[in-house]
Amino acid sequence: MEIFSPGKVNLALNVGSKQPDGYHRVDSIFHTIELGDIVTLELAETLSVTCSVDLGIAQEDNLMFKAARAFDAAFNTQSNVAIHVEKSLIAGGGLGGGSSNAASVLYALALANNIGVHDKRLLEVAAQLGSDVPVFLAPTGASLMTRRGEHIEEALPAAAGVPIVIAWPVGAHSETGAVYQAFDEHPVARKSMDSLRDYLRLLPSAHNSANFTVAENLISTQAHILAGELYNNLSEAAIRVTPEVGDVLLFLLAQPQTLGATVSGSGACSFALCSTYDEAFELANQCQLQGWGARATRLRARGVSKINGVDSIHE
Repeated sequence: MEIFSPGKVNLALNVGSKQPDGYHRVDSIFHTIELGDIVTLELAETLSVTCSVDLGIAQEDNLMFKAARAFDAAFNTQSNVAIHVEKSLIAGGGLGGGSSNAASVLYALALANNIGVHDKRLLEVAAQLGSDVPVFLAPTGASLMTRRGEHIEEALPAAAGVPIVIAWPVGAHSETGAVYQAFDEHPVARKSMDSLRDYLRLLPSAHNSANFTVAENLISTQAHILAGELYNNLSEAAIRVTPEVGDVLLFLLAQPQTLGATVSGSGACSFALCSTYDEAFELANQCQLQGWGARATRLRARGVSKINGVDSIHE
């Protein structure tokens, strides 16, 4: 079984102070993107995990391996599968690649065992694996997440098709723990996400229009509105920990194709919204000429999903 494992960006991210349990309060509006990995599961004699790139960790420490074991513990199954991930998302980039891969494993095992992806037990397993994992099992590509970031407070209509550019300093890795420590030393105020949430609640779908020009104009309008709502109060801490992140972000903000830009999660990736995909492609090329990694992509309508087949869980 092949699963598409998308990345994500945080259209808005509000981190609060550390709570007694050691976690920070995190409120965020996540949105999946069309850039992602491919996770493949095949029957095997024992559980195993491989990756197209060397992540420098033992397979038992891989979140996909832990996801399979956690699924078995929760549902009394034995998942003897060979899991392989073909990586396109960079590790440590703030795009949620590891979390998405883990969600893909849970999703595939749920399909194989006729368990609904919205089964409370499955979402509980996802939340135990990591704060970002449940968002990839949400009903749409956009979700308001609360508590420590693991609770799906509300599934929102997705702004599917809006062009974005993901850019990152090559070789830089943003350590989440270090970024949160830097944030605790110099906290940044939270900002209301109400207007962004309310806009997404009323979002008209560009895919409902059979007229290409009308759809493109609607997507451009959506991009302009979303760009004015981008916010990440963790970005200053991410830049203090990895100054190259700031170089990329300042470059994005200075380009004429950029409607708005911010850091994704704790970095090291930043992203920019553009009016058209052609502009996003041009902006990505400009970033690459600076020696940075960059990809043009779009916001996505869904989370993890089966490739080459319609599944009954999401549809």
